[in-house]
Amino acid sequence: RISIGEARRRLALASGVLPQTGIAGQDLPARHGVLAAALSSAAVPSRSATVISTALDQVRHLADAETAHQMEQSLTHTAVQSDPDFVSRMAKRWVDAIDQDGTEPGEEELRHRQGAFIRKPRRGLHHLEIFATAEQFETLATVMNTATNPRLQPNAAGTGTGNAAGSGTGTDLDRRSRAQKLLDGLIGACAVALSTGELPANGGLRPQVMVTIDYQDLLERLEHHARETPTGPRLSSGASTFQGPLHPSVIRKIACDAD
Repeated sequence: RISIGEARRRLALASGVLPQTGIAGQDLPARHGVLAAALSSAAVPSRSATVISTALDQVRHLADAETAHQMEQSLTHTAVQSDPDFVSRMAKRWVDAIDQDGTEPGEEELRHRQGAFIRKPRRGLHHLEIFATAEQFETLATVMNTATNPRLQPNAAGTGTGNAAGSGTGTDLDRRSRAQKLLDGLIGACAVALSTGELPANGGLRPQVMVTIDYQDLLERLEHHARETPTGPRLSSGASTFQGPLHPSVIRKIACDAD
């Protein structure tokens, strides 16, 4: 009556703390003897033992036998006195100290793994995932951080005198989160790039917008008359190149700064 994940965790732990049988049928001691002894005496919780065993496996090909033994002893002693969460933090410190930079990826691997991936929309927001090299990330970070620097923002300090909080006047606070500011910085940079002649797709003109929409749909939205049909509210038929159906209000917003 345990989950599949729990069963797999126990089996993975067993391979490191239980005696094994060799190819020739000989008995082999447990790979992690110190941890196995502590676990068999119930001095170490099972989940802490899993954390330690996983960490030892990560550095098995990087650390010499003496270093690995010291790591096992130290983490086992920590597990006797602390909870699994603290053991996990200490195990990560050991792994980071032994393998500080990790395996250096090659140019070919980086070329295959980098890219911008368009995922499925989530709760009304489009989801993009970017894997960038160090040079690409530096460029993106520089552009995005322009929106987080208060010295570069007009009216960042507000205009007005010191009034009591909640008076409705005074300093205009920027309530955007850092993530929202970073996105605004990236979008702003893209908008500036679109208005220049450097991008070959638009020839230096403002964004070109081509929309297919039913005339009555657009007219009704402009006149604020949402007519009811026998089958319910009339659906918008506006369409864009990448997103498909688009609300007329969004189309008009884009068209305000386009040719």
